[in-house]
Amino acid sequence: MRMVAPFALTLGTIIGEATGGSSDNLAIPNDASGNKAKRIWVNVTSAAYILPTTASGSVTSTTGMVLSPGDGGIILEVASSTFVSIAHLQVAAAGRISIASVEN
Repeated sequence: MRMVAPFALTLGTIIGEATGGSSDNLAIPNDASGNKAKRIWVNVTSAAYILPTTASGSVTSTTGMVLSPGDGGIILEVASSTFVSIAHLQVAAAGRISIASVEN
């Protein structure tokens, strides 16, 4: 079942990079005020395993959650965590991962 946010999201600057056959990390961006983001929105153009990490961690098919383009992205609460990046790995085909701070 696809969930739809009951409100519009205000996103900060979107950062992104290509996903590939090896685990890689994309840093969690700051919010518009330059502070650590409280919430982030993560989206992909091709199915990928993702995993919030506290350092330069990696993700595998058994440790990450699958995020698909049809999911519309996922919002993660990161304010009270030590997460600094999102590890990502393609499921079958290369694509892009995008991350933005949620400003509202």
